[in-house]
Amino acid sequence: RTLATDSLGHGQVRLGQINQGLVTLAEAQRLAKRIGNKSMAAAIEISRDLYACEYGIEADPVGRLTSLWEASGPENNYSQANVGLELARHLTLHGKFLKAQSILETVAPLVYANQNRRHEIQLNLRLAELSGRRGSFFPARHFVWFSRRLLNKEVDGSLELQALGIEAKLSAAEGQPLAAKQAQEKAASLGSLFPSARERNLRARLNGSGEENQEDRVHAVLKAAAAGLNPEDRLKPLLTAAYLAEASLALKLPPGAPAIAVMPGRLGLLVQCPDAIEWRHQALSPLQHKLLTLFQRPEVSKQVMVESAWGYAYDSLRHDNMVYAALSTLRRALGNGGAWITPTENGYRLGARLLLPTAPLPSAPLKEPAKHAESSLHAELHHRQLEILEWLKEIRFCSVRECQAKFATSEITALRDLNGLCKLKFVVRTGKARATRYSAPSKENA
Repeated sequence: RTLATDSLGHGQVRLGQINQGLVTLAEAQRLAKRIGNKSMAAAIEISRDLYACEYGIEADPVGRLTSLWEASGPENNYSQANVGLELARHLTLHGKFLKAQSILETVAPLVYANQNRRHEIQLNLRLAELSGRRGSFFPARHFVWFSRRLLNKEVDGSLELQALGIEAKLSAAEGQPLAAKQAQEKAASLGSLFPSARERNLRARLNGSGEENQEDRVHAVLKAAAAGLNPEDRLKPLLTAAYLAEASLALKLPPGAPAIAVMPGRLGLLVQCPDAIEWRHQALSPLQHKLLTLFQRPEVSKQVMVESAWGYAYDSLRHDNMVYAALSTLRRALGNGGAWITPTENGYRLGARLLLPTAPLPSAPLKEPAKHAESSLHAELHHRQLEILEWLKEIRFCSVRECQAKFATSEITALRDLNGLCKLKFVVRTGKARATRYSAPSKENA
């Protein structure tokens, strides 16, 4: 009965009854425990968890698969290989490329020792996907070609569709739309007598039509992203699911190349390195956005920064510390991408591709110097007070404690900064005691 229930659960998942199949496998696991067969119960539990992760039903697939991977041992090479291959798939999808590579390097000897043909195909497809995401296109195609030699077209329909999907993405990334279209057309011509749920969804994504399985939540996320009417709508489902590698493709970032994308709305930043993709949830402040926009130029001098971002006539004695502080804050906001802002002989440069939701700036230097916009009052402000004024353009009110947390200062320093702005009438104070708040003066009172 235990074996029959286990087989029924696998069959239900394969044919698209995913949630019912997981329930059936849970019952098979219970029956295995009742008869005292611990090894069978453990194997059924792993299968159930793998399905839950594969189809997006598990809320934290990377965490769950990592736990299974760390708990698995050499006594069950087959299950260990299964877990490692699925974990590598999710790590790649989540943009954790270096970790995925480490897992595949560990899995490869197990796969070839077991001489399991389907595992060998999956291993090569995982390596192809990973190599393509990191910009190594020839190794990626080599892995796809090798996996094709192992395919049995009678039973490996979903694996062949995966290979075609990877080829289509590689061709698109290499600027070969015709080859990508041919791969999609070939996928449309494939057919099998009893297609699995994953096979149907793969074909639907490649062809843009066809029968779909709505219980596959990974497919639902990718389909929702593809159906978005604007960049923000296309990115939101991918970012919510943490599918950062797909978000990078949606932004058309070159695979593997160092890049920073400022996403539309308040979706934050996507920072792409060859080893990983990082999502910085916090959107840039207006000042940080102005400074980053300047790095579309090959080189940016401190004079250009001060005149373009602040609107002041540049004075090195007065403004250099302000520039250094602003760049330090910008580097922190960029996370791993902050190290790409490096000094040059005449200023600074960004050693990465920059994608902004606005039109690019001209690379030529400014023809006219900015107007001398500083008054004697502005000259009395230090860089932190200037940043507070920029910050108050985003929010309506701030407190001493919020100012202290944002600029990593002591409470007395934050209070001194705000009181100084109040005395010069750059901000107004409302409320008393703990309810005290600071805001920019209204136009009527300016």
